[in-house]
Amino acid sequence: MSKKLFSTVIDITAASLKRFIRKNPLKNYQILDVRRPLEYETTHIPGSIHICLRNLTKNKDRLNENRTTFVYCATGLRSKAACQILNTLGFSDVFNLSGGLKAW
Repeated sequence: MSKKLFSTVIDITAASLKRFIRKNPLKNYQILDVRRPLEYETTHIPGSIHICLRNLTKNKDRLNENRTTFVYCATGLRSKAACQILNTLGFSDVFNLSGGLKAW
């Protein structure tokens, strides 16, 4: 079976993600920050996992591919690329935070 080079990325708004988090306190999901280390240190969504986009493939084992995964960066561009990478790695329930942390 061949994998798609570019998969369709599903966007989620900041308001929808916040609602989801409020309704799902059991953490049956994961939030991935793909920004650079200094960006993450400055501010991030509480509880998020930090893996730089450039290191995502080699650090995919830090993520649970069976959990819903929400991915963000500063504006939504790097996270969109990260979603495509995760889809090619076998993650099936992946969402891009539209507008990134700026929209948060």
